[in-house]
Amino acid sequence: MKSGISFSVCVRLIILCVTVSGCIFSSGSEKKEDTRPRVISANFPDGAVFVTRDTTISWTGAGGATNYRYVLDGDSSSWIDTTTTRLTDLDEGAHALVFIARRDSTTGPQKTLTFTVDAVKGPAVTLSPRRISSPGYVTVTLEDVDSLLAAHIELECIDSCARITAFEPSETYTGEGQLVTVTNGLSTARLRLDVGFPGAGAGASGSFPVGRIYITPLTPVGTVEVDTLATEFRNLRNGDIPVHDIDFTRVVR
Repeated sequence: MKSGISFSVCVRLIILCVTVSGCIFSSGSEKKEDTRPRVISANFPDGAVFVTRDTTISWTGAGGATNYRYVLDGDSSSWIDTTTTRLTDLDEGAHALVFIARRDSTTGPQKTLTFTVDAVKGPAVTLSPRRISSPGYVTVTLEDVDSLLAAHIELECIDSCARITAFEPSETYTGEGQLVTVTNGLSTARLRLDVGFPGAGAGASGSFPVGRIYITPLTPVGTVEVDTLATEFRNLRNGDIPVHDIDFTRVVR
């Protein structure tokens, strides 16, 4: 009696395997082309750092995309048929930008990129957000300070365009010593803040919020800004530290 499998039987088995399941010449997992409308790239990489508050953003669509929408820090644009936009008055710090594309009634997957704005070269005082249209809080931050002993900050609502009705001091200073903030009283158009760091032998360094103010707009347009003539920084020897940059918040109703 013969043992093993004959040559003809082997040929039949190979043909059957190739024909039925493609187990020899095909893995059965070929990647399908993505035809969904989508954004595949932008003119900046994820994690980019911008040194200006205004920047032009452009992107590349795919999958036959004809319209786009972008969402900056939760605020959505309308649908547009171009692949470029201008971002202005960006706040200092981190941001997230989400791109959405569509083709006819089909909306594709989102693409999210992050970036950081580092436009202020301190020491400075910044306000965030830089635009308000209804009553709300604005954060006051000390930026890029070095060996700061104390600061006197004055905020002014130009032409009485708004009033500052409240101030909440921050508790987020993590350096040696303690952040102490004292207001010289609230008025309809001006707030005076005195900031000190008792216990910090080397003074305060870095960037951190002083607190937040509550602004109520009174006119259709205007600005709330740092008064450069009245604002002063002091070093460990009680000498003057030049304030390199100022900031403002636009009031638009």
